This record gives sequence, C-alpha cells and structure tokens, in this order.
Amino acid sequence: MTFPRSPVVGSRLEQSAIRAFQNPAIDLANAILDSMKASENVILETFQNPSLTRRSLSNEKDAVTAAKGELLRARGKTRNELRKISDGLDMEQRKSNGKVNFPSEFMNLCLFMISLLQVGHF
Repeated sequence: MTFPRSPVVGSRLEQSAIRAFQNPAIDLANAILDSMKASENVILETFQNPSLTRRSLSNEKDAVTAAKGELLRARGKTRNELRKISDGLDMEQRKSNGKVNFPSEFMNLCLFMISLLQVGHF
C-alpha cells in the first residue's frame, strides 16, 4: 500500500480524496506522536530517577491530558472526513447501480485513513 505523494497523480476521485484527507491525516498523525511522547515522558519521569520521596507529576499529567484532548479532536475530524467521502462514494454507487470501479489507490488511501484512526483509538 502506498500513500500518494502528489495531488496531481491519479483520477479526479483520488485527487479530491488526497486533498480532503491531507490535513486530517497530518493532524491525527501529529496528535498520535504527541500523545506517545507525553506517555514516554511520564514513564521516564517515573522510572528514570527513582526516589524515596514523592514527586509531583502534575506537569506530565497536564501534558497527557492535553495530548488526549488533541487526539480526540484530530480523531473526530478525521472520522468526519472519512464519513463524508464514504457517503459520497455511496451516492456515486447508487447513481450508477453499483457499477463504479474505484481505483485501488483510492481504496488504499481509505484503508490507510482507517488504520490511522485505529492507531489513534488506542
């Protein structure tokens, strides 16, 4: 599976999907990376410098809370964009009595977005 790198490649359907998915995909990927980094910081702070005294992890907790909020926002935006495109595909299929032949690259792009959503869900 490949993710198209240029919006001038492929059919009109692929081009519109690439444009529609580009910003949500980047936002969601960044939110996933930020949430992983926040989790990493909590783990490192907890285990890297063990201490017998209690330490406040409020900064790390705030970072995790912020990352969670951004992840939920980006995931919702991506899900809505995928829903809009899927609804459009459904309408195209209905208009042509199910005889629309979607390019495999376009379907791969949709699968990529679904996979990204799944990663963002955990």
